[in-house]
Amino acid sequence: MNKSNNYFSDRYADPSLGLGLTDPTGNSGGQLGYPETLTKQNKIYSSYTSFYNIRNPHGNAGQIVIGGVDRKKIYGNFDVWDDLTLPGEIPTPNVNVITEDNFDEVYNTTFSSPTQKTALISPGTPFIVVPSSLLQRLRLLVPFAYPLGRNDLADYLFALCDRQIDPTYFLQFEFDKVVIRVPLEDLKTTVPERIFATLGNIVAEESNTCRLSLSASQDDAEFSYILGGPFLSRAYVVMKGKSSGSNAITAIAVAKLNQTEEEIIELGAPGGPRLEDIFGDEPAATNRRKKMTIAIASGAAGGALIILLLVLLFFWCRKRRRLAIEPLIPSPAPDFVWQSHPVQPGVLAHHAANPGNSSTG
Repeated sequence: MNKSNNYFSDRYADPSLGLGLTDPTGNSGGQLGYPETLTKQNKIYSSYTSFYNIRNPHGNAGQIVIGGVDRKKIYGNFDVWDDLTLPGEIPTPNVNVITEDNFDEVYNTTFSSPTQKTALISPGTPFIVVPSSLLQRLRLLVPFAYPLGRNDLADYLFALCDRQIDPTYFLQFEFDKVVIRVPLEDLKTTVPERIFATLGNIVAEESNTCRLSLSASQDDAEFSYILGGPFLSRAYVVMKGKSSGSNAITAIAVAKLNQTEEEIIELGAPGGPRLEDIFGDEPAATNRRKKMTIAIASGAAGGALIILLLVLLFFWCRKRRRLAIEPLIPSPAPDFVWQSHPVQPGVLAHHAANPGNSSTG
């Protein structure tokens, strides 16, 4: 089912996606959200919702999976947090401006770290909200970062659409186990008409003006960063709302770019893998268990064969001492045949989000 990929608007969910959510907790006026309803109806095991590439500015199709994750879309492990209030709420990451040509050292692009302890991942927000000190430092790296003194536009950065920002310039978000790098070039997006009107006729007539998907936060903001926009094209994000007996859960992994293969793994199934156990580019937990069993069985068979050969050698030596030695034709090793029957994980609820489309199927 293809839907518009506006999932949250700032901190609040956009119900146009059809998930029935109006706030990040998954509750709407005391009613269960769509993932929770599916769980109650035993259609999925758990109310996890996974987001892949849903804010790609270049229009490539994204994906939303309800009740599981797509292992083909990630590299490495997930970084998981289950001790915070809201789905999407995470500890404040360590953020750096990475420039491989040492531009940051020459122009001092360091900035003050925010004081807020938590950040918020907001899949429906079309930009990344950062401290104003970081935004000002980035002006030094972006060609034509207009304007500098206009109060109504000082919270944004602008650049020429046809002039590439150095591809070695990144915003780097460091978490406990995962590092997400967002190239500054990925931040470019077209400027809305209302912004053109504010800029004035001279700039409005220049169709080569792009806005960067960044915005400055207020000093009294609740969160250190709001991670939407291009962050969601580089990070695979999993959320689960707070429920009775469990806290909200948020997880991040490094997303593969432009990946079309799928391997959906259900979460919460009896005996199924935990989110922490899922690893990209390796077999799922059930296959790993089978391979481990094969290794153990093969090792046991090999050990038994060695013991058998030693026993045969012992009796052969005794016989050789007693009799005229006759050639001993060793028995063939026992065959060891193992056939796997991997269980394919079921896709219980799967949404694909395609930027720019809002149709159901």
